[in-house]
Amino acid sequence: LPPSFGVPFQTAHRRFAQWTEAGLWRELHRVLLDELGSRGLLDWSR
Repeated sequence: LPPSFGVPFQTAHRRFAQWTEAGLWRELHRVLLDELGSRGLLDWSR
């Protein structure tokens, strides 16, 4: 990671692994799809 991120790569990797195990990315994806869907901003034709 570039120094501008402000965290060592080990910390970023550990947090990413913890968030993945906790299901954060799945939940974030669901919330985003719900929000975009409620605004009519999703094109499901593809």
